[in-house]
Amino acid sequence: MPTAYRQRSFENWSFKCTCKLCTAAPEPRAVSDANREKLADLYSEMGEPTTSLSKLLALVEEFEGIVDQEHLEVKRGEYYQGFMMFFAGKKDWVSALRYAEKSLRYTEMFSDPDGGFSGGVRNDAQFLREKVEQEATGEI
Repeated sequence: MPTAYRQRSFENWSFKCTCKLCTAAPEPRAVSDANREKLADLYSEMGEPTTSLSKLLALVEEFEGIVDQEHLEVKRGEYYQGFMMFFAGKKDWVSALRYAEKSLRYTEMFSDPDGGFSGGVRNDAQFLREKVEQEATGEI
């Protein structure tokens, strides 16, 4: 989230964040805020029904570049789960499975590996493996 959103949400908890980003000088903080706003715009565009598969690939690449720049490793599991869903919506089962597997690696690394989120992604990955196999054998 951009700084203003983060600080507003912290007020509910009477918490003052002193992390490197929240205490950064105005210019680098503004760059980060612009990047985070761009992430939201890109993610929204990925979910549009009219976004073509080739456009989706380009949006994902741009998104990942910003995630790298912003050091948002902890969030990758969630992002990859979204990418999985976007590719599945386009019936690109191979790409959807690739992102399901990436999501699973990150969710197991940064959250509860036996929790509901990881379990859901694990189930999604199994479903997608079956779709990939069906596509390879001409069943779909």
